[in-house]
Amino acid sequence: MSRTLTTTTTRVIDRLRAGTASAHERLDAQFASAGWLDDPAGLADCLTVIAGCHGAVERLIAHSPLVRITGHGPKCDLLERDLDTLGRRGAPVVVDVPVPAFAIGDDAVLGMLYVIEGSTLGGRRIAGMVRSAFDAPWSSATTLLDPYGADTPIRWRRTLATIEQHVTSPERCVEAAAWAFGLFAIQLAEAGGVR
Repeated sequence: MSRTLTTTTTRVIDRLRAGTASAHERLDAQFASAGWLDDPAGLADCLTVIAGCHGAVERLIAHSPLVRITGHGPKCDLLERDLDTLGRRGAPVVVDVPVPAFAIGDDAVLGMLYVIEGSTLGGRRIAGMVRSAFDAPWSSATTLLDPYGADTPIRWRRTLATIEQHVTSPERCVEAAAWAFGLFAIQLAEAGGVR
């Protein structure tokens, strides 16, 4: 890795991490306190919400060639297998969100991609919790949470490198990432409130 890329990477990624840290922490705390892993129905509810949020964000960024550079693929479709495993039928309902004014342009696309691809890191951790919390077959309902398996770190580094190479406005990138974290938090809070 070149010295220039390392310097640039630190600057943009550090700004993204700092700019979204509180939203990320709120989302983590919210997940931890909601009891999503108490039973298969809770896990199915949680996965459905996560897939619906992924679908909403993926619709906003699908037009960008930068998405293909990172190797990102739609994750909403992965839910059906998990729901079958958990004994629930039906496709996820994609969250209907208006297109935010800032969601246009590469910087916004990369900010949202930072969140949904970054969720695979947390998803791997949660997938391990699912495997520990449930017996078979429910313990295998991790397709959505851990879609890349052992390739997750490699793909994450590719995403970060793409962000570094293409972001021209870190502020817009951070704004879009914070919005995506907020979308997940709001939807999980609403779903958690009706459990």
